[in-house]
Amino acid sequence: MFSLGQLVLWLVPTSFYMYQYILRVLPNIMAEDLQRHFSIRADQFSTLGTLFFCAYSLMQLPLGFIVDRVSTHKVILSSICLCIFGMTIFCWSDNFSIAQIGRFLSGAGAASGLMCALKIISSSFQSKLKSIFMGLTLCIGMIGAVLSSFLLEHIKKTLGWQ
Repeated sequence: MFSLGQLVLWLVPTSFYMYQYILRVLPNIMAEDLQRHFSIRADQFSTLGTLFFCAYSLMQLPLGFIVDRVSTHKVILSSICLCIFGMTIFCWSDNFSIAQIGRFLSGAGAASGLMCALKIISSSFQSKLKSIFMGLTLCIGMIGAVLSSFLLEHIKKTLGWQ
């Protein structure tokens, strides 16, 4: 079967993958608040999603090389730190350009979640379990996507957008 250590090793990037789905929808839930806070138009607001996905996409190829050469532990830890740093910049910024930089950094940091989870599955689990864990990884990510709007709306009402 598999050990508890393998399960934990897989759960860290998988949970991060779920979290990055929450980050994907975050600006959409807070659109009115963000537009008001930064005094921006809808076209300017749309750059927040664009920058996140540009960074996310641009990081895929280099991450493939990095994950194959560096331990997944180091990659996922670095990615989580970059993502947190980017979100901190985004959430506490009063300047829209700085907020865009934060959004770009969080997109770059979020890029490794799925890749590291799949790398751990392919190198740590028996062949008969690989497809099950890959499916669970995707399912957990989608749960993040489904629950994110409810979760973020509740947090926004309780604490405010920042």
